[in-house]
Amino acid sequence: MSREISIIIDKIEKSEPTYKLYEEEFIERMYKFGSLLSIIKNKKINPTLFLSVLLKEENIRIMFMQYLEIEEFHIILHNILEYYPNLIRSKIIKKEYKKYVKRDNKLREKYI
Repeated sequence: MSREISIIIDKIEKSEPTYKLYEEEFIERMYKFGSLLSIIKNKKINPTLFLSVLLKEENIRIMFMQYLEIEEFHIILHNILEYYPNLIRSKIIKKEYKKYVKRDNKLREKYI
């Protein structure tokens, strides 16, 4: 019963105008940043390469977070994977995500 309720709540939240505006703005900014990344890297950028660069390179990740005005990278990661669900199955993304988690955990341990 609770799963059905959560599905209904999710549908209601996604039908709100503010959610749709946020989603459209996120997608537009993601495309614009992808264009910038394409110029910086001098490569064609696809979603897999885009996300792998964000996971690999901290400077670019921080720049993207500042551009989106979002302080938590996991929120950005969730939105990208929601928009491109096929990335979850990508071997490249899985490998880069594991490296990212290891680096992130080491940094957290350093500050504790």
